Amino acid sequence: MTANPGLLDPQLVQCPYPFYDTLRENSPVVEVPELGFLVTRYDLVKEVVLNPEVYSSAYSTGFAAVGLSLNEIPESAAEILAKGDSGTKALLWADNPAHGRQRRLVGQAFGPKRVKQLSESIRAIGTELLDGIVDRGEVELLTEFAVPLPLMVIADALGVGRDDLDRFDRWSRAIIKPVGQLVPEDEYIELAHQYIEFQNYFAEQIDARKIEPRDDLLSDLVQAESAGENPLTRSELYDVIVQIIVAGNETTANAIVMGMGMLLERPELLAKLRAEPALCAPFADEVLRLESPVQGLPRLVLSDTELGGVPIPKGSKVIVMFGAANRDAKAFACPADIDLERKNLKGHLAFSWGMHLCLGSSLAREEMRIAFELLLTRLADIRVAEGHEPTYKPSLMLRGVDELPLTFTKA
Repeated sequence: MTANPGLLDPQLVQCPYPFYDTLRENSPVVEVPELGFLVTRYDLVKEVVLNPEVYSSAYSTGFAAVGLSLNEIPESAAEILAKGDSGTKALLWADNPAHGRQRRLVGQAFGPKRVKQLSESIRAIGTELLDGIVDRGEVELLTEFAVPLPLMVIADALGVGRDDLDRFDRWSRAIIKPVGQLVPEDEYIELAHQYIEFQNYFAEQIDARKIEPRDDLLSDLVQAESAGENPLTRSELYDVIVQIIVAGNETTANAIVMGMGMLLERPELLAKLRAEPALCAPFADEVLRLESPVQGLPRLVLSDTELGGVPIPKGSKVIVMFGAANRDAKAFACPADIDLERKNLKGHLAFSWGMHLCLGSSLAREEMRIAFELLLTRLADIRVAEGHEPTYKPSLMLRGVDELPLTFTKA
């Protein structure tokens, strides 16, 4: 069964914001056949994410959050997935009390010491990547910088070898592929094989850390304990690692590329950030608000309710559209503008809100800040390659371009 392929119209995917504006002003809660209720107003999106007793996050689990594709997983792919661990809902896909326990355990692995180490690693890896680029005068920013930067940071943090980066990238793309898209059966089968390969790999890594812990994030996760609580199960670890890899790769990479695209459209702003690198931090938050890498996520309605005056029956799916809420004029003055002095700069919902606020939000901001600073410091006269026309990922829930080829001179 397909669901609303019209929402994946290339023109709408390229620029969904006028569509969001129309919905937000006229029908901020609207039922879309076969998909669910789209919620586009800032206050209503916040109402949903702050009421987990009514709007459950325990919607999907395991392989790429398969419940987020616009068509059901075929039996052929489901049979392949059944050969692995079915997975236990964790963090993003869990409700309390499970979510609270998981967050306390995983939060230990993202403590101040580890984040400081990661910050130092971001700058070192970004510098290393640009060392191999600056003399060439051209770069495909997504695949040659924006993807490998967070991917290498996460691989180093987890304590796995860089020799496995290609596999990490392949798994990450497989995990994210179904989200908000229509996936043909043959592709679903291949994605299922990729997820089983991912599980087999990390089964060995988890077993090794149980026997001999190391000074890495994966050991922190495996060894995490809290008074009166059980450590993370293997199934939970798989789902946590999936989320770390995806959040630490795809979404951050897309935000870096979208941010550079925004700067190239605004030469005066680019020059301002180049002259004052500290402004890369507020700029990162404006990128997240204006081009939210995660445009929306679903919630499962647990009881008959009403939202924005619209009755919503139990069992319905509600999709909170962060990308629309972040451009709500009632929440953000002049919402289409970049304002580095915006009073509610971090009030956007790109990382969600409430109990499901992204655990890696500080790390993502740091990766973006350092990436913009390094790019503007090391590259000069940056331009989009002549003749390039951007194409966007065909997803209702994720935002990003397929590539961004640039030319430049060495700064």
